[in-house]
Amino acid sequence: MNASIAFLRQPPAYRPRTQKRSRSAFTLIEIAIALSIFGITLVGSVAAVAQMHLLQETGRGLSVASFHAQKILEEIRLQADTDINTAKNIGWSAWANTNGCNTLNNENATVTFATITNNLTEVGVHIAWNTKGYPMTYQVITRIAGNV
Repeated sequence: MNASIAFLRQPPAYRPRTQKRSRSAFTLIEIAIALSIFGITLVGSVAAVAQMHLLQETGRGLSVASFHAQKILEEIRLQADTDINTAKNIGWSAWANTNGCNTLNNENATVTFATITNNLTEVGVHIAWNTKGYPMTYQVITRIAGNV
């Protein structure tokens, strides 16, 4: 009877030391490592998204500037069909502003003419603007044949 009484006196939550504990939760170190990996990944992702946004704005600006330069060149070619000197005397910056070539931030169009030969003129269209505080430029240079 003594052996059965000793067995009954054991606490109900008693487990022999040979039995292993099951792990049902993460330790504090594991959680800290996981959070630091997540934080580094999140910061890298946010930086990548910010850089992609800047590149998208730059690409958009280049596309619009290219369109504006081509629009100005086409008008110069139309004017040069009759007389290149008429095209040289037009204020192209003012023309660009009144004909919708000023949609970029602080956009400015400059046109240069250089006589190459008696019937060949080099025309340069330079578009400048700002994207997120950075100065941007786009330039197109072509040659137009016509009487000088």
